[in-house]
Order: sequence, then C-alpha cells, then structure tokens
Amino acid sequence: MSKPCRLPALHFLVPGSINRPTGGSRYDREIAEALIGEGHSVSVIELAGHFPGPDDEAATAVAEALAAIKDGSRVIVDGLVLGGLPEAFEPHAQRLELIALIHHPLCLESGLSTQTAEALRSSEQQALKYCTKVITTSEHTRSQLATLGLYEGEATAVEPGCAPAALSTGGPTERIELICIGSITPRKGQDVLVEALAQLTTAAPIWHCQLIGSTELAPGFAKAITQQIEQAGLTDRISLRGALDAAALSHACTTADCLILPSRYEGYGMVITEAIAHGLPVITTTAGALANTLPTDAGLAVSPDNAAALSDAIQTFLSDQSLQQRLRDGALQARRRLTPWSARGQAFSAALTNG
Repeated sequence: MSKPCRLPALHFLVPGSINRPTGGSRYDREIAEALIGEGHSVSVIELAGHFPGPDDEAATAVAEALAAIKDGSRVIVDGLVLGGLPEAFEPHAQRLELIALIHHPLCLESGLSTQTAEALRSSEQQALKYCTKVITTSEHTRSQLATLGLYEGEATAVEPGCAPAALSTGGPTERIELICIGSITPRKGQDVLVEALAQLTTAAPIWHCQLIGSTELAPGFAKAITQQIEQAGLTDRISLRGALDAAALSHACTTADCLILPSRYEGYGMVITEAIAHGLPVITTTAGALANTLPTDAGLAVSPDNAAALSDAIQTFLSDQSLQQRLRDGALQARRRLTPWSARGQAFSAALTNG
C-alpha cells in the first residue's frame, strides 16, 4: 500500500507509453512507482510523437502538456523529451520547476552524422539551462554532462534498482542458450553480435541465440539484421523475437545460460543488472557506463564495435565449463548485493528535495 500523499505533486513527462519495452521507460515507470511509495503524488503524462526528433506531433504534445500544468508545479522531464525541444520549455522555465532526468546524452546515440550529433548537443545544452535540477541514471552520465559541456551545475546520479528474480536453470542440455536483450537499434550493436557469432569455429558447442527487443524504433536496421542473419546462414541458430511481455521475458532469462549485450554505448545498461537478478553470466562491452555496470567476476567485457574480440569471448565461454561456473557464481554473489527500487526512490526523492 502506498504511503499517504504528503509531498508536493509531481508531473512526469515521458516519451510515448511509460510501459514501452525499453530500459529508459522501465526506469521511468519504476521511479514513478517508487516516488508514490515515498508519499509523492505523481501524474505521468505520456506524450505522442517521435522523440528526440522531434516531429510536429511531439512538439504539439509537449506544448499542450506544459500549458495545462499549473504555475509553480514541479515537472520531471525525461531527457528524450527535453533534449530536442528547448524552445518548448523556454516559455515555462520561470513558472514551472523543471527537473531533467537524463538517461544518456542524446548526441552519443549511434549512427548520427556529425552535424546531427552537434545539433542535438547544442539543443540539449540549451534545454538543460531551463531546469532547476538535473538527475542522471548513472555516475557515468553525470560526468558526461560536464565533459560534453551540456550542464555546468551540480547533477545527482540515481542508478536503477533491481530485485532478485527467478534463477536461471539454463537452456536445453544439448545446447547453450544465449540471449541478447535490447531494442534492435544501431547503438545496441546486434549487427556486431551477428558478425561475432558467424565467426565461431565449428569446435564450439551447440548454441542458440535469441535477439529480444523491439524492431519498431529502427525498422531499417532491424531489416538489415534479418538479412545479415540469412546471409550468414544462421537462421537456425539466431532467432529475432521482437519485444516480449514481462512473463515471456522472464521465461527467456530463466532458460538462458548467458546474456550478451554488444552495445556501442550505454548510459547505464539496466539489462545487465536484470540478468544478474536471474543469476545469469554476462558478456558485454566496455562502452559508456558498462565497464562499471558489470559486476566483477560476473562476466566478460570486450571493446565495443569489435566483432573479433566479442567472438573470442563467446567462444571461450562456450568451450570452458569451469569459466561458465565461475561467472555464474560471480553473478549469484552480485545478485545478493542488488539495490531495490524502493531505495532508489528514496534517493530520487531526496534529490528532488535537496539543493
């Protein structure tokens, strides 16, 4: 049961449905629920349109949402919404307390032209000037705001929470089951993973890999991944499953032997923590915050955008049962140290109050 509401009301602007199958939306949803548990009244405003583009529909949705909020209100704005629309927030900066929630700098998204990346950097820098507080989802992102010159003030990092989940029992005994969870987009690096899997030697034990994640955010890239799998002759080894509901995703984690996250950049990498919650070993990259997100002894990390190094790491994992057990033991140890969302909600509430 929620605590009685005793704190100032909060409005929370999010891109699209807060139930979208992305790490960012999961963070927004869990934090909103945790803040309610802390005694806040939270009104989530789900915005139509494409972010961080933005398109006309998005710009209209933001303008209408802000105009409907009463003077003096506190408004948390997801960074995807904020960064591309500084002109929408400027007229409200004096009458509303705008609080930025930054998952990762928009200009660090993969696949951007130099011109687009600079435009996003400039846009996000301007938008952050209208905010009274800035909260990031990792220490790495907090430091990046300063490094990139996006924000000169003090930001607060509140990392994602997680609770132990059902333990993985592994895949079928005759093969090793690998899963890769993340929207099928260039930043998540599924193309690197397919290339790496294609390089495995015939000496590797039998394996199967599921690519789990929405194909709607970058449909052209998702189509290219399908073609890449076909051209590599791996249609019987790699399954492109799309986004899964919570029950199906939990089943995938509990019947897997290892999570692979080949990202080119992550502001945190929630999927790693969620894999640890299932006691799953992890193979990932050192991109962005991932070097710090992966617990010691729970997985292997290689340089990003390096299919050969990733293939070697996967080959080593597949072929070495003692390594598999050591990494599983490491994941189980890390699982015991997970921080619940309720504690993250307390930290987020404190960040709203302090300063």
